[in-house]
Amino acid sequence: MMIQAVLGNPHHPEYGVATIPFPIPRDQHAHCMELLEALEIGDAVKADCKVEKIDSFYTVLKRVEMLTVNVEELNYLAKRLDSFDTGEAAQFQAMAHKLELFELKDLINLTFCCQQATVITDFSDLAAVGRNHYMNLHGGSASVDELNALDGKKTARQLIESGSGTITPYGVVYDNGMKLEQVYDGRFFPCYYYKPNAITIAVTSKAEPEDTEHITWLYLIKHRGIARDVVAHFAKAGLLYEDAEYHNAVFVGTDTDGVPHHAHKRSANSYGKAFRLNVEGSDPRYSFHYVGTDRSLYVFEAPIDMLSYITLYPENWQRHSYVACCGTSIQPVLQMLEQAPQLDTVLLCLDNDETGHQASRRMREQLEMRYSVERLIPESKDWNDDLTLSIENAQGFAMNEMR
Repeated sequence: MMIQAVLGNPHHPEYGVATIPFPIPRDQHAHCMELLEALEIGDAVKADCKVEKIDSFYTVLKRVEMLTVNVEELNYLAKRLDSFDTGEAAQFQAMAHKLELFELKDLINLTFCCQQATVITDFSDLAAVGRNHYMNLHGGSASVDELNALDGKKTARQLIESGSGTITPYGVVYDNGMKLEQVYDGRFFPCYYYKPNAITIAVTSKAEPEDTEHITWLYLIKHRGIARDVVAHFAKAGLLYEDAEYHNAVFVGTDTDGVPHHAHKRSANSYGKAFRLNVEGSDPRYSFHYVGTDRSLYVFEAPIDMLSYITLYPENWQRHSYVACCGTSIQPVLQMLEQAPQLDTVLLCLDNDETGHQASRRMREQLEMRYSVERLIPESKDWNDDLTLSIENAQGFAMNEMR
């Protein structure tokens, strides 16, 4: 339980109140709706629930008390917050305090961009503060080489001495130019693949206990929705595998001779903030990619998004070329254009957030003199969100057809 809210009817306080857990557990959903219906509240669209009291680890939500809210918005917000780690929780609470946000719509939108902010809760380790700030400025991803070369203490001191911090009950927050984008418009919830109490199970052969290939398949296919034949194609080519020690999905980038020069690891977590990094010594020019035969190059931030896009648009996919930058650097794009001279059209498929938009504008400026450049924007934050939402919608449609 992320939030426990005491809800009442703002027009009929004499009806009493109902205590509802959020996110509402699936096995309790019908019962919770019955409690709200008895109070003549709980409409799916209207804001008809008065928050009499709210208890949560997210103490910043106390400001919602005495406001009238929509139960679906509160449930959606709780699901978003349920997957946050302690760092993201500090970012969310500090920015909500700094921006003086009260409305659920604004708080929901904040969950999609608060990760850009830097929050300092402990000044005793400036090197860690500097590394954290650097990661926040680069979309949460950086190579080991970058972090090793970074002077974390100097970066932290520059941040602190800038005087741009705001003191909050949750730490000193630096917004880093974060803008509260309207991802949620008050009508349609953005895609968010929520799986409470999810777990990834490793199934291995008794004869070959070290064979961890199926772990990757469980993660990529079951939890990420990527087509089995797409995973199989890259796995058979030796470009995708699971490491035996930590069960990370490893995406390999090679040169034109097939020699590996880059490896990007991503933890096989089914929800929450995933661990991802470029392996030390990787050449950033040769990130995870595929070279096709036609003139189009599709550019993504993450390998997962590249595979998700191929799953969403599988027709003749092997004719196109694709590259996952494992971040927002243009180096892998330039390398692809150099090694495949037939390419003349670049389609920028980076994330639908401020980091993705800025990187796309930067890449367009560098490429548009020589290439045709287009921007393809996912409806949700990224292409895997689009994929998982399409799967959920298809499953929901199938269930309705069976009724």
